[in-house]
Amino acid sequence: MILLLLLFALFMGPDYHDAVLLLSGAGTLEELSEEEIELYDDLSKHPVDINNSSRSKLLSCGLFTRFQVASLIEYRQTSGDVLSLAELALVDGFNPRLVGALSHFISIRTRLPASHRDALSFRQDVVLASSLRSSDQEEAPESTYKVKYHARLGSMAELYWTSRNSYSDPQASLGTISAAFYGKRHLGKLVLGHYSARFGQGLNQWSGFSLSGFSSISAFNRRASGLAATSSASAEHIGIASDWELGSLGVSAAADLASKECVAHLDWSGRNLSLGSTLSSTAASADWRYGFADMSLFGEASWHYDKSIAAVAGMLWVPRYGRSLALQLRYYSPEYKEYSGIALGYSDASAFASADLAVRDGKQQYKLLAQWKPQYPLSDSLSLSPQMRVSLRYRPAESAPLRADIRLDNQLSLGSFLLTLRYNALWCRGFAHMAYLQLGRKTEALTISARTTVYRVDNWDDRIYVYEQDAPGTFNVPALYGRGWKASVFAAWHINRSHSLWLRLEYRPDRTELKLQYRWR
Repeated sequence: MILLLLLFALFMGPDYHDAVLLLSGAGTLEELSEEEIELYDDLSKHPVDINNSSRSKLLSCGLFTRFQVASLIEYRQTSGDVLSLAELALVDGFNPRLVGALSHFISIRTRLPASHRDALSFRQDVVLASSLRSSDQEEAPESTYKVKYHARLGSMAELYWTSRNSYSDPQASLGTISAAFYGKRHLGKLVLGHYSARFGQGLNQWSGFSLSGFSSISAFNRRASGLAATSSASAEHIGIASDWELGSLGVSAAADLASKECVAHLDWSGRNLSLGSTLSSTAASADWRYGFADMSLFGEASWHYDKSIAAVAGMLWVPRYGRSLALQLRYYSPEYKEYSGIALGYSDASAFASADLAVRDGKQQYKLLAQWKPQYPLSDSLSLSPQMRVSLRYRPAESAPLRADIRLDNQLSLGSFLLTLRYNALWCRGFAHMAYLQLGRKTEALTISARTTVYRVDNWDDRIYVYEQDAPGTFNVPALYGRGWKASVFAAWHINRSHSLWLRLEYRPDRTELKLQYRWR
């Protein structure tokens, strides 16, 4: 017990971006989509109450597996409320490193008799954003807008509305609207409007973002969230969705009014075993997960009615604390146009490595990835965080079969000041590389940083993606192509508990862009 609490203190406190990577399964921020970034932004602003949330709410937030939700609910029933993050780390299915990442997105409140008054508390967020871009190629400046509204009535209901346009699609629209009503007993939730649907390992039904590779241990096993309300501006489904809790059984059903497609899901969760079955308009599937001691097995098999089949199975093993091994086997019928193969992964506190051998249409593909990220606390206020990431992809049938990507990062933190350096080199069609230097300062009320980037990318196939610091919920991962440089300034000012402002100014020799975002809570 004492040793575990000490380990918890050691691993607690990863920064926000590291927490997002650990929970999403991505190895770098460049792998994430706009929808996934918005999801974690909303969760950070509206943390999930792990003591007062229902099974349906815990699953739909996407932070937990079905096994973790079942384990947490059983703990609440037998031992009472979770009173601290350290106590949560002792619950089956959790560990200090995971809880450290979850701390950005959960809240811990005891279920006191008076807490029912909070069920009627009304809270709302309004986000207004706009950008203006002027370039040599355009006669007049281009502009975009974004409006987001989120309202909550305690733990009973919530409403999302998102409307925006883009430089490529300047037309204004109503956007997406999603309303959710949460029940107390058998009714888990009822969602009207836009919704997301993610079941099993995604072979039958998985809307929105999904990783295309194995860049972390978390990427080997998908974390299904079932049916959920969404704030995404690009939601795939619109209609009516609902789920119900009948003891150990969970029943979900949804109808998409735009595509005229329906989906139903039945799952059963026991102490160590979870079983599920998904039936949609195009396929039927069964998924499972079994956990014991330091190992868990998972998988899903799917049959599409056009007689194509797919199957995924895997294993996660923790031979000792801080070290993990993963295995995944997958098969797809030729109709899927997906890669069948085998993937292996290993991780510890500072390193990760994976290998993926795959085949599609008789063509082979080999992927290797290694990442090293140690921490060097030099003093109470000074620390050094170097990082090296090497990825190799080999496709013998292509004209440029080898793609090698090497990225070196180094971050020096001195109190509230941060200095970040990156160099990225890539070999495929030719040789491409980029480098940036960023200096910033972060306090509780004000964050400000300045970055200068230089790059040389002569082939479009060798483009390099780089995450840019921006306002919350903003997807900014541009592809560098050509030869040149650019400079940017970013600032975030949390004026008080209700008002926040963000500003980003970027300059290139041929283009200037200004972004502003305001949030009222």
